Amino acid sequence: MKYLLLSFFFFTFSYLKAQPPSELDNLLPAFEMYSELPREVVFVHLNKSVYIKGEGIGFKAYVLEKGSKKRSLETKNLYCVIQDSLGRDVKKQLIRIENGVGSGLIRLDSTFTTGSYRFKAYTNWMRNFSEPNYFEQNLTIIDPDKTEEIVAEEKELQIDAQFLPESGHALVGVNAIYGVVIKDEKGFGFPFLEGKVEDTAGKVVAIFKLNSFGIGRFALIPKQGTNYFATFRINNQDFKIPVDYIEKQGVSCTVQDLRDKLGLIINARLNEERQKNQRFLLSIHNGDSIKAVDISFAEQQQVIKVFPKKDLYPGINVFTLFNQAGTPVFERLYFNHEGIVTHEITRPEHSFDNDSIQVSFSVKGIDPKYWNSLSVSVLPEKTEAYKGHHNLPSYTLLTPYLRGPVENAAYYFTDQTPRKAYELDNLLLTQGWSSYQWNTIKISLRSIFSILKRVSHIKLRLMKKGQTIILSLRLLTMNLNL
Repeated sequence: MKYLLLSFFFFTFSYLKAQPPSELDNLLPAFEMYSELPREVVFVHLNKSVYIKGEGIGFKAYVLEKGSKKRSLETKNLYCVIQDSLGRDVKKQLIRIENGVGSGLIRLDSTFTTGSYRFKAYTNWMRNFSEPNYFEQNLTIIDPDKTEEIVAEEKELQIDAQFLPESGHALVGVNAIYGVVIKDEKGFGFPFLEGKVEDTAGKVVAIFKLNSFGIGRFALIPKQGTNYFATFRINNQDFKIPVDYIEKQGVSCTVQDLRDKLGLIINARLNEERQKNQRFLLSIHNGDSIKAVDISFAEQQQVIKVFPKKDLYPGINVFTLFNQAGTPVFERLYFNHEGIVTHEITRPEHSFDNDSIQVSFSVKGIDPKYWNSLSVSVLPEKTEAYKGHHNLPSYTLLTPYLRGPVENAAYYFTDQTPRKAYELDNLLLTQGWSSYQWNTIKISLRSIFSILKRVSHIKLRLMKKGQTIILSLRLLTMNLNL
């Protein structure tokens, strides 16, 4: 086990006399301390996802710095594991990483039988953090020597239908955008489904049309004392699902895309005393950096904030509103395409040379003077053996920030169009909270100070002149996986 030595020279806190810092004042320092150590994220390009026993799983791995999305030059080893459907390790391989990339081949020997498996890849450094920065992909392996008769059973249709208001809250009398996602029992969306929203009297107040992944949205202004239901039909079966999360009091948020700007409309329905006296804080972070702005509803029920997209982070931006106690009130995820550079690959061309096939393509925007690395999987045009849901952009720009899986996430980052950007925002509407847990972030700050209290060689000096406390530390040693 190696040790990482972290040296702390001093922490400085400014505060008013007899008035300790509030929970809101501690949020940004807590996040900055939480994100101080760099993170890595890994993506593995597998040659396919359905295999015959005896074949090999060929793959190439990319290890990136999570914040900058540049190659991780520190990591030298990547742990690759294949697990069965019960989560038991079946095969392991350690591959060498150089310049942030590495490749490997795992033979599917007699250890494997017909069934579902999962390929996982991670670095030792990732084990220090709870965030989902590792790679995983489902695999199917078929043993042709052992065939089983599959008897088709007629099953009752099972669905997972969710109608989620933007930011998690819908207020009475305030326009709300609801994200819609309707999936089957395996997590796949019902494509191009149409439905409507009715009130208690049966009046249609909204309609929705879902995309190819069963995701969409609709607008609704909830009325006091009125219940709402979403109705739709699948395979000649009618469904009626309550539309919930309607509140008389609370805070909600709506995002509006204004071309080169992003607008946040924050509505509050609070009692008069709370509304006048309570302070709120709106933070924006990307997992690596954070910024914040104070929000007050003292004289109004609505606050509008407009942010130039060039001032937002490229990629995912997590907007979180905190109340005065430092408790998250809502989160809204937004993907900022400005500053994201992708390279278009031309359609491959091929020619025959005796018993060989020559394939050629080009990548626009790649400078051959600099180091580049590509991976290519060559399969028949109509193959059913490749069913991966991700590419490198989707797994590094999107997945680490979400709590749930995404069907065909690569779609949103391939041949990008305004329509796909809109569909990506609909996806984020249905994701709810991000993968970052603020309880963990705030606890990390408290844990550091708990450690500091127990370290004997800390000098504490109170500066009477001014209003500053200085903690003077010689050295704090922490044990981390490297």
